[in-house]
Amino acid sequence: MDAGDFATATRVLEEALRQLPANTDGVQLLNLALGTAYLRDGLPAKAVAPLEKSGDDALLADAFRGCGRLDEARRLYEKVSVGDSVNARYSRARIAEMGSAAEKVAAKSAELLFSAADGFSALGSEDAAYFDEATKLYEAIARKREWRGDATARAIFSLGEVQRLRKSYPEAIAFYQRCFVSWARFAQWGARSYLRAAECFDALGRRAEAIAHLREMMRKAEKYGRLPEFAEAKKRLRGWGEVVE
Repeated sequence: MDAGDFATATRVLEEALRQLPANTDGVQLLNLALGTAYLRDGLPAKAVAPLEKSGDDALLADAFRGCGRLDEARRLYEKVSVGDSVNARYSRARIAEMGSAAEKVAAKSAELLFSAADGFSALGSEDAAYFDEATKLYEAIARKREWRGDATARAIFSLGEVQRLRKSYPEAIAFYQRCFVSWARFAQWGARSYLRAAECFDALGRRAEAIAHLREMMRKAEKYGRLPEFAEAKKRLRGWGEVVE
């Protein structure tokens, strides 16, 4: 499975399960592994049976969702969504994602999708695969023509955040720069992007470029001067020994 050879994984797991009595220690774990392998291989219908025996309702909900059995998926996600466990946080993100697809009001749909994407991004420290989930949703928001505007700027900034959390600093910087250049009229996201770009340059050992970005932000006081990020930029520049008015 780690090598991505899910066909071999499922074949070996199926053989193991055929040879073991149902009450053998470890059978539940083998079913969990088999269902997971089927899901990762894009075969959610085959994942249902082993996951029903695994005791993992979040993954079983994933299988139902993949099969288009959305009501059953939603019920299981809701069952798991209580608390602060990884599965609970994951389930809340999936509920938000599914709610966005069903929501008829564009603004509410966008907020639900952001909630889902932010939830997956926050789970990235648990498993980097969640960053991929977040990226897909942020990209979907950024592509949505009817949401062009603040939602687009926020999505592009958030794509930068995912890359920053992955420590992929050059990629993060590219998104931040895209945000404050192409979506400059949305000052909140532009200001945050200047700060984050500077942070990433500094993490790369390129403080001169970090300072240049914050200096550029200072020159746009008419746009950013009233935002808390402007004061934070001044504080960082002073911390780096720069003279700031």
